[in-house]
Amino acid sequence: MSLCIYLNDIFGDMKHWGTLAICLIAFCHLYAQKIHMDNGKEYLPESIAQFTIGTSLADFQTKKDTATMYRNDLLYHMYIQFIDTAKSNGLTVYYKFDTPSEGINTNRPLYEIDIEFPDAAAAEAFTASTYKFPGRPSEMAEKEWFFPTDKDYWLLIRLNGVHLMIAANMSGTEWGYD
Repeated sequence: MSLCIYLNDIFGDMKHWGTLAICLIAFCHLYAQKIHMDNGKEYLPESIAQFTIGTSLADFQTKKDTATMYRNDLLYHMYIQFIDTAKSNGLTVYYKFDTPSEGINTNRPLYEIDIEFPDAAAAEAFTASTYKFPGRPSEMAEKEWFFPTDKDYWLLIRLNGVHLMIAANMSGTEWGYD
């Protein structure tokens, strides 16, 4: 009860609570980082920014001929993986593409990019300069972000030492909700 009295002293009577709620929602919306997926510079290192999440496998293969391809068949999900053997600017990059299943994602989109930085300081510098808010620690990562995008999926980003994982919870992929 004393909290209500304290808040009432600060904000006045209850008719101002609606205004306060609208202001808080507007503030959060204004400062939230929404990722534009076609602009790779918003979430990827510049040296690989042309390979955005959602790029089709065919388009990737026409642009990137120095990557080694692996096919992984897991019990719960199949995907195609390319490893960038050119090591763009000291980075080792793993690109994961979905395989078509039940008519979902027939263009085999890029849905996950795993990046190994040369050292933890480089990984930390990249995330600090790219993402507006500091990541939160989780059970799966030292730092983790979950961003809305301009597509029909969200972006999950996890940092562990030198390893940065950027994944879309795209339908039909291992990260999807279906």
